[in-house]
Amino acid sequence: MIDAIGNSEELPIFTSRLVQDLIDYKWDTFAKRIHVMGAFIHLLYLFTIMYYISETFLIKEQASANTDLLTIICVCLVYPLVYEAS
Repeated sequence: MIDAIGNSEELPIFTSRLVQDLIDYKWDTFAKRIHVMGAFIHLLYLFTIMYYISETFLIKEQASANTDLLTIICVCLVYPLVYEAS
């Protein structure tokens, strides 16, 4: 049914309550959790890399690697790889 709706050129079909309920159900049941998890991982990666760069190169002025931060960065980079591969 979703394929038929998606391939339809009748745009007013998306304003019907039945189609909106179907899309909301699919979002709540399948997609929302995955996208929220992906957004969380992405934000964690951004904040961790900003902190790592600030801590390692700006504040200490020496290039010593913090292995805990590098591990978090690595996990944040592996998650999208696994997600896309599956």
